[in-house]
Amino acid sequence: MTFVFLLLDPLYISLVSFVVGGDINGIALGLSIPYMFVRGICFIIAVFNTYLVYNKLYPAYVIKQ
Repeated sequence: MTFVFLLLDPLYISLVSFVVGGDINGIALGLSIPYMFVRGICFIIAVFNTYLVYNKLYPAYVIKQ
């Protein structure tokens, strides 16, 4: 579940929101900032989270033989 929450939510807001909208409407309108700024920040978070999962979390869950 850790992997899912770290990776899917930022990807949803940064990429999938082009098609379906959703959470980005509340974030951008509530903070009065442009949609592309929110998408950019969330994309950076998604890339960083992918790095963390691949280099830190995944090796901790793999059984070493």
